[in-house]
Amino acid sequence: RWPKLKKLVRKELDQIIKRKGLDRADVEESLVPDFSLRDGTAALAFEGAIAHLALGLPDKPSITWKLSDGKSARTLPSKLKAANPSAAEEVKQPVTDIERMRAAQRTRLDLLMRRPRTWPIALWRQRYLDHGLVGTLARRLIWLIDDIPAIWREAALVDIDGKPIAPGDNATVQMWHP
Repeated sequence: RWPKLKKLVRKELDQIIKRKGLDRADVEESLVPDFSLRDGTAALAFEGAIAHLALGLPDKPSITWKLSDGKSARTLPSKLKAANPSAAEEVKQPVTDIERMRAAQRTRLDLLMRRPRTWPIALWRQRYLDHGLVGTLARRLIWLIDDIPAIWREAALVDIDGKPIAPGDNATVQMWHP
């Protein structure tokens, strides 16, 4: 909201990154929040219900309410609304934050086509494949693992023939580029 403040923060951050001898892209990757998502899903517990957030192909996370009696609903159940009026807001805010961050990460991944980078396999898995938020995007992309094209299918990295690949500990990864 405050352009001058944003500019000042950006300038200070750039100075700190430079002073510490860090790479800006490395800092951006390491600071992406995962919103407590695991494999693109998270659960927020409330008295009498659990809100399940799931990231799919659409940008907006889907929300399913699981009631303590075992039933599920797409909208906030009236029982829960009466018992916990702030539940809707408590779910709405993380959903909004996830939507914004997911859009920013999609843009960052798109820009990797212009600024090629490589990662050691363990770091790539942590920041991309296994990340709660970024993983939902990274698993749709083709990656080069030691120059072998690979994509995520059915909980495994596979080559172009669909055969699982097992990269070594010293493997390097980069985004595939046409």
